[in-house]
Amino acid sequence: MTVGESLVNSALRFHRAGEYRMAEQFYTQILNETPAPAVHTNLGIVKRALGDFEGAIACYRRAIELDATCFEAHNNLGNLLWKQGRLAEALGSLKQAASLNPTAVMSRCTLGLIQTELGELDAAIDEFQTALRIAPEFAETHNGLGRALQLRGEFAQACVAYRRAIQLKPDFAAAHVSLGNALTALHRFDEACEHYRTALRINPAERTARDNLLMAMQYDPEFDVDELFGAHCELAQTMQCAAPSVVQHDNDPAPHRRLRIGYVSPDFRKHSVAFFMKPILARHDPSEVEIFCYAQVAQPDETTQRMRELAGNWRSTVGMSDAAVVELIRRDQIDILVDLAGHTAGNRLGVFSQKPAPIQVSYLGYGNTTGLSSVDYWLTGAVADPPGESRRHTETLIRLQRGIASYAPPTVAPDVAPPPSVRNGFLTFGSFNKRVKINPAVIRLWSRVLESLPTSRLVLKDRAYASQEMREITLAEFLRCGVEAERIDLIPRAESLRDHLQLYSQIDVALDPFPYGGSTTTCEALWMGVPVLTLRGNCYVSRMTSSLLTQIGLTGCIAETPDDFVRRAIAWDGQADCLAELRRELRTVCADSPLCDATGYTQELEAVYRTMWQTWCAQSSSLRIHERAIGGR
Repeated sequence: MTVGESLVNSALRFHRAGEYRMAEQFYTQILNETPAPAVHTNLGIVKRALGDFEGAIACYRRAIELDATCFEAHNNLGNLLWKQGRLAEALGSLKQAASLNPTAVMSRCTLGLIQTELGELDAAIDEFQTALRIAPEFAETHNGLGRALQLRGEFAQACVAYRRAIQLKPDFAAAHVSLGNALTALHRFDEACEHYRTALRINPAERTARDNLLMAMQYDPEFDVDELFGAHCELAQTMQCAAPSVVQHDNDPAPHRRLRIGYVSPDFRKHSVAFFMKPILARHDPSEVEIFCYAQVAQPDETTQRMRELAGNWRSTVGMSDAAVVELIRRDQIDILVDLAGHTAGNRLGVFSQKPAPIQVSYLGYGNTTGLSSVDYWLTGAVADPPGESRRHTETLIRLQRGIASYAPPTVAPDVAPPPSVRNGFLTFGSFNKRVKINPAVIRLWSRVLESLPTSRLVLKDRAYASQEMREITLAEFLRCGVEAERIDLIPRAESLRDHLQLYSQIDVALDPFPYGGSTTTCEALWMGVPVLTLRGNCYVSRMTSSLLTQIGLTGCIAETPDDFVRRAIAWDGQADCLAELRRELRTVCADSPLCDATGYTQELEAVYRTMWQTWCAQSSSLRIHERAIGGR
């Protein structure tokens, strides 16, 4: 055996044994002698396993330079770029891999997944169908096909694909999650939750199943708040058990020093959370706080760039493990870490479970408890979470006096238009909330309103209505409640934010869904002069609009019972002049209210942070005195 053969055998032996540092040394030694594409590829695999992603990418690229036909290098490069959120680059690499090995099913499947993420749904479906012709019993491809079909609005066929994936691979947790997602969109909440629970039985660490189960429960009008609280605590326990039981923090406990605040979110982009966070980032006092944003944003946009400019310190966490993000936050010496996602998509609650900052806070992006004992506070309001209610949260509640959010009206908003009833002679109700919130109970209540006013109409807007299948399902649900399809307008989307806001000119009164109400949609309607009628519920998500209406003093639009909701809705009939007057005044009312006072809101937020910090400093000081006393005995 030659020296070269001995080095290769040693490198492969360590590689297969998972001893990556040793394998890395041997592969590097080999490459010093012979720049072989296969060795560069293997070294890339080892570097990826060690968390050196850029090093791995460099190895794969070097392998391709040496041999442009190296399928493994193209394939591995594409997969790693995909995991890092570099979708356009990944797409090119995997297309090249597929051309080099047309029968590589997994490459085609991954290619289809990336095309799905990029919104290239027709191309993705073609890719999945090609893969299925090669290997018709590959469950992962059926699951991917289902996802693309669902996004294209073909829910029935998507469910067929998901069920086929589960039939082929019963322990395929991701397919159960996918089917649960489709069933949630169809308002089949009980079935959806059962598939999420099945996924969790298969893999208790399946975070998407956990998060989507909790969201589905909140969309369900039949959900029980105590059961939901128990589910949050139970499902968070898996994360909490994996985290260290005791974490020491060496932050300087000076109570009046400048604080380092970290915001963690996947939604620093064109998203509701960003709309509410931008005015806060813009008005933080740099002499009091230094801001860090930890962005789980795979596809940045113009909003991302603007928030990056406001943040001061920007950290992309895409492709990073929880442990790596924890280490990054500790290196930044964050004093107060604020979660803006809760159990919504893309969250990093696994990071929060490990307590990288001495104080951790949940705020804005999720309307329920995290269930984590490692999160100290939840920022809310007295309307959304009234004092004296039963405790259904693991965090200590801090009720902000100015309400649950601060709204920055979009600069592109068109002028307020007269209410359509002035020219139409009848009322037009509307809701621009997500279709998943417009559940059968909502449809039954809204249908009572429409039946009480036979000439009235309803306008609904959501991207889901681009699907002919979803349009037919929605209209059939209203028809079962006695409302003809001709009285309902379904709008799928607008070309721009300005066009979206302009559509409020078609509505006299906006209707808020339940139990999961609106937030951004409520603010947009109010800014466009449209009153929003809401049914106050028994938890945060069903009181968000009540809180926002209270912030602007429009409490007359808050109903306490379904009958009260119908009564208040039909009371607008024949009140065109009153609607017109309210329409003219409402934007000014909003602008002059606490809702749009971003400066005052941010000042209160910073005061709350300071109180949290001083409390921790006092506790930290007491603990050090106690430890010294014990040590002196």
